[in-house]
Amino acid sequence: VFSLPQRKQDFMSLIKNLGEIYLSSSNDDTLDKTARSLSSLCKGNHARVTESKAQLRKIVVELRDRIVELMSSDDATIATSAMSVVNSESEFASKSSRRRSGRKRSPAAGASPATAKTSLTDDDTRGSADVDTEHSIFLNVKRLRILAKKCNLSEFFDHIDDTNNVNQLELLCNFVCDGLKSRLRACKPVDLRVNEDEETAADKLIEDADVLAAIGKSVSEGLELILSVTGWFFRSYQEEEGLVKNKKDLVDDMDEGDDDDSSIDDHVILRLRNRLLSLLEMCFSQYILSSDEHGDDDTTVAKHSDEQIAFADYVQIAAGRTTADLRTLFPKEFSDAENPLLRAVALQDDGRLVGAFVRFISAKEQSLRDNENETKENKFLPQSLLLPMARAVANNWAHGNRREAGVFLRHIASSGPTATSIVTSTVDQMKKEDPVRMLESQMASLRQSYENWVDEEPDMDNEFPSDEEMKEFEEAEEMHKEQFEHLEQRGTQFSKKLGVFGKLSDDRLRPALNGFIREGVRFSFSNLDSNGEDTLVLGSRLSFLSILSKYASWIKKDKQAKKEIQSFMDEKEFELRAHEEFEDVHVDDLAALAAFRKDLGLKNLPKASSN
Repeated sequence: VFSLPQRKQDFMSLIKNLGEIYLSSSNDDTLDKTARSLSSLCKGNHARVTESKAQLRKIVVELRDRIVELMSSDDATIATSAMSVVNSESEFASKSSRRRSGRKRSPAAGASPATAKTSLTDDDTRGSADVDTEHSIFLNVKRLRILAKKCNLSEFFDHIDDTNNVNQLELLCNFVCDGLKSRLRACKPVDLRVNEDEETAADKLIEDADVLAAIGKSVSEGLELILSVTGWFFRSYQEEEGLVKNKKDLVDDMDEGDDDDSSIDDHVILRLRNRLLSLLEMCFSQYILSSDEHGDDDTTVAKHSDEQIAFADYVQIAAGRTTADLRTLFPKEFSDAENPLLRAVALQDDGRLVGAFVRFISAKEQSLRDNENETKENKFLPQSLLLPMARAVANNWAHGNRREAGVFLRHIASSGPTATSIVTSTVDQMKKEDPVRMLESQMASLRQSYENWVDEEPDMDNEFPSDEEMKEFEEAEEMHKEQFEHLEQRGTQFSKKLGVFGKLSDDRLRPALNGFIREGVRFSFSNLDSNGEDTLVLGSRLSFLSILSKYASWIKKDKQAKKEIQSFMDEKEFELRAHEEFEDVHVDDLAALAAFRKDLGLKNLPKASSN
């Protein structure tokens, strides 16, 4: 029907209306469906493909110019850095400039255009004009992001430098990235501890709730926009180089001597990836330290507002999601690929981003735990925090980060059904990829949580506590006991993932389990703290054996492993009993030791051995 000459006018009216709807709508569903319609009309071999692409190009250019106009008022340095490789005659610079000059309102009397507003932290930042501007930026970046999810936007932007494959779309991404960075710097939480000798930095922060909300949304949309554009450039490169194969074929499986040893240091994909990495790091820098992390009393820390805390959480959640997607797009496994660009884009040095996201998730652990006892589960947190990490962990498990996995695995139990489902499914994938590494991560998770549990043991400072203080102390002790039960429950869940019906799911786990139990026993008898100093009370970690005993069923069936563990246990217990402070070991800790021997079917150490 589209191709009929008599329907051309109707078709042109249709795509014009679709364009107007898209440029004026703010509803996600409307934008998504309209974008699908527009992008689908640009495909195929019907007679109106050219007109459809022309209309879509108009929409993309309009969105580009709106974003440039709105963001250019922040600071001239942003525009300068974004368009540094564009000459004054380029279409990107000249057309945007003309459009801005035709649209811009006259500044207030007595104010020049250059001084009307120079940064987000000027005195008028909290005004309604700023809210409108930031909300407009958010809406237009969102519209462009939705289109970027549906089609390759680079087709609608001209190339400026064919030698370096510089595209106007890359320049726009640079522009958006710099604009978002300027906003994040204006919102960045600072140390608000009061110092009488120095001016507090509180008044330098953006505090308006509506402005913060709009900026947060712009950051989230901008991250996804740049990621989508990077993904399209990467896909185009793979198609051009014939690299669109299955995952195994992307890595280096060629015969020895056929490798391409060349390297690529400058490419549009690398440039966009690095831009995105720097923006992600700035998002994670929004993390607000608690008073405990400051090491200060509450009285010496000026509180951030609820709006600032909400903003910091929002952009870090967005950054965590994009970080996971970026690590999935450019996995560490690419470092072994034969193609030089694949090797170059592989995210090998992602420790800072991983550490930042781990820190944020750890700070939200109690909020995740609260789901366990809620009548109506809050699915947002596990889906926003754990699901992105699950994708990144599973996709990079051959080169997995054990600390990251340890934090992630904590939520296999006691964080609600959604968290349990996410972690359980991911563990299945981890086990298929590398079961031994998965077992090592279980130990890391259990040990770290156990050490945290020990550090959080309630203490009564007052020698003569009041009834109220005693009540609070007893409640804290009861909660501490419940936390240990949750740890035991997690150990049970971990153990169940190793096999079914008494049979290990992978033969590689059998020898690894022997080392796993021995490491757990060594840790339980150790008195060294995290700094390697002998500061712990003798036998204070023996309760860890109660968690380790959840793996007993796998060892009891292996006679050789059981024999080796018996010998190792006897050696460690002999050293314990021979220690001069043995009489001070708590009775509950010795009970945990005896119970562990019983659970594994180990013989007790002869009484004479202690003499």
